[in-house]
Amino acid sequence: MSLIKHISSHDGRLGERPTAAAPSRGHVSEAEPSATQEDFFGHFFSTPETAHIRKKNQSIRDANDAVSLIQVADEGLDSTTTALSRMRLFSIPVPDDTTQNSVERLTEQLGLTEEIWTIAQKTVYNNQHLLNGDVKRQLYSVGEGPENLLSITIEDIGGMALDLQQQIGAVVRRESTLGRQAVAEAQQMLIDEMLGTVVQIRTTLDGLQTRFAEAIRRLQQSSDETLRAGQRIADVAVAIELSTLTRDTIREQAEESLPIQANQQPQLSMQLLQ
Repeated sequence: MSLIKHISSHDGRLGERPTAAAPSRGHVSEAEPSATQEDFFGHFFSTPETAHIRKKNQSIRDANDAVSLIQVADEGLDSTTTALSRMRLFSIPVPDDTTQNSVERLTEQLGLTEEIWTIAQKTVYNNQHLLNGDVKRQLYSVGEGPENLLSITIEDIGGMALDLQQQIGAVVRRESTLGRQAVAEAQQMLIDEMLGTVVQIRTTLDGLQTRFAEAIRRLQQSSDETLRAGQRIADVAVAIELSTLTRDTIREQAEESLPIQANQQPQLSMQLLQ
């Protein structure tokens, strides 16, 4: 069977794409602040610092959640890069190439596009598909106020795999008019275009991960400083309370002893007269 007939028999589709799960963002952190830090102030009294430190801890959880999402997405993108690099190798013609060899290389390429599509389906975090275009302008907090929100967007890698498969098929069908070398160059151009997109996505996510990591460090440092300041305030408050309690106890004891002493003095005088 000729190469053109082979690609014509392939409909260029991978089947129905399953409906992706609805985006779900749970605040799962690998290093959540301790409950002691969050509830320390409330044990003594409510202060503005209490709400402040809790907001910082929530931002830390948000940033940790974003870092985890990025790491999972990058694993899928790394596998995608490997598959695309293999596709590029299969697009390079070899000397004395035969139609059978070309068909085999094309079959490998089509199989790798299916592999990329499968990677996109399996790259999931918190029940959300990360490489199917579901992550769009997803906001994560790195501090208080809207100016401290970072947005994550990841393009539809699964959809790109479908498009690449169809584009490669369209190029191969024109082999009789373009020539085998021109077809190979066109395939390489298409693969390089998707490779460039994936590399750009990974670069952007790497930059975001660095910013989230820096925000976590800054927020944790600020939270610790606020906590230490609160502990000093609490220590002073406890000392004052203990001092006040001791003073009041002594005063109560003194007030209770005065009537007793007054009653004892007449009885003592009568005993002396007897």
